[in-house]
Amino acid sequence: MAGLVGQPTRREFARTLRTKTKVVVLNNADIYRLMEANFDFAQKILGLAAAQIRQVEQRSINHFLQPAPARLAAFLIEQLEKIGQQTGPDLFYNSQLTQEEIGAYIGTGRQTVTEILTELKTKKILTYNWGKFWVHDLERLRELSV
Repeated sequence: MAGLVGQPTRREFARTLRTKTKVVVLNNADIYRLMEANFDFAQKILGLAAAQIRQVEQRSINHFLQPAPARLAAFLIEQLEKIGQQTGPDLFYNSQLTQEEIGAYIGTGRQTVTEILTELKTKKILTYNWGKFWVHDLERLRELSV
């Protein structure tokens, strides 16, 4: 929802989903009425907004203080914690993002992302292929994220 707020037209391209999805369009007046009528809903919405603000603040700080390999490692760890899956001894993350999109998210270019991922693959920390990541050594990845 947060990505759609304030956008009269969605300018993104569609991705196929494995599960059925229903999109509900609410305008600001509808949200305000729901928030006035339901305190728990209002708290949840404000909590989500606050969490997004904290995340953006942290990403902004990291862009200035961390080198690109640390930012990429932190991004991967964040995603693994949110939606990663244990596959045997490895952690699996299906990003469905291109290296260019990951680069934009962490504040660097596609070529830098490719170079870092190749180095991590060489060090046997992870394997990647077409947006899919298998992390073999989470502790070493955590060390890089600091």
